[in-house]
Amino acid sequence: MASDEFLTKRRPLWHAGAMRLLRERACADYARRVAPQEVDGVRIQFPVTQISVGVQVTVRSQRIEGEALFELLYRQETRQRALDLGIAALRALHSAQVASAPLALFGRTYQPLRELKVAVSETFGPSLLLSEQRRELRRLILDYNRDHGEKKVLVHGDLQPSHLIVGASGESLGFIDLEAMRIGKAATNFAQLWIGYYIADPLLGQSLFERYTDWHPDPLDARFDTDVRAEIALRCHRHVLEGRRSANGILEERAGILLARVLSGKSFEEVCFEG
Repeated sequence: MASDEFLTKRRPLWHAGAMRLLRERACADYARRVAPQEVDGVRIQFPVTQISVGVQVTVRSQRIEGEALFELLYRQETRQRALDLGIAALRALHSAQVASAPLALFGRTYQPLRELKVAVSETFGPSLLLSEQRRELRRLILDYNRDHGEKKVLVHGDLQPSHLIVGASGESLGFIDLEAMRIGKAATNFAQLWIGYYIADPLLGQSLFERYTDWHPDPLDARFDTDVRAEIALRCHRHVLEGRRSANGILEERAGILLARVLSGKSFEEVCFEG
């Protein structure tokens, strides 16, 4: 195939993230086996992926044609379709048959590493949190890490709107950048996707939450609330730092506001509808 039919990622073998690249092909292959091929009339796709190892780890993923769901959020005429496709993405991951999943070990190790990064950043870098916010984050994380017997689903790992590719006709949805895929909680997928909608426009975040509540097969209880706030806090902490490094003032400001709100002791629903 021609080189323009592939997207390529490379990291030096000694880079901390190289190990995640090594698992991307297995994740893509697994997702194609266990996820439904169609949800709500939308065809679900995962890229065919190749890996080579030398001085660098190289991942070549076959290009999925279309535009990022992210783009639909910023056009008034496509926002309703973006909501439909967001729910389709969450349903596809939720309904994947993960009973005998080979990704469980990564799920048990990845979360502590994320927490360690926040702790190191707060200790040795510019601190973003007040002492009471750090205590609240720790409380949320401890609860988030407990297994309460909830249904396990296929977790994308970085489910932001730019990692969902919408086909030209709007009848297909491709998932890309699968290196952090694991087995975990449905609330993780929702929180990661919701952040992108909410930062684009709080009204979109509210609509996504309402649609998710209407669809979700189980009641969204206090456990869901804690898990969502923990995930939002972890990701927004990273987004603030990314915004600073890239001089993206909008991302830094909006992620910072959201980070403060989810660590204020308010419920997720209060956070969602106050913006």
